[in-house]
Amino acid sequence: MDVVFRTEVTVAIAEDGVLGLGSPDGEEYFYPPPATAVWIALRASLGSVRDATGTLATAWETDGSVVRELIEQHVRVWREAGLVRTPVACSRDAATGRPPRSGRLPRETTWRRR
Repeated sequence: MDVVFRTEVTVAIAEDGVLGLGSPDGEEYFYPPPATAVWIALRASLGSVRDATGTLATAWETDGSVVRELIEQHVRVWREAGLVRTPVACSRDAATGRPPRSGRLPRETTWRRR
């Protein structure tokens, strides 16, 4: 999953690490310091949940699956609040996490001329 940040969202980080996000419709949301770290890691990784997970798992010396779950929870909350978007997922190679090399659809779903 990748995250697309909405450009209209305002961001502030308080001295105590609290993350403040302002939505395009004027709503304000506040999150604890771990969410701040998640936001910063996602921004630094250009929205890549996979890369942000690796960064935070290393920094926190924590299992990546635990960190990924935390990131996904925050992304769900932020998406529901309209602060971020998540593009429609495409199939990904399990080993690399990247889309498949071939742009072709499986044979049964392609159009044929008669």
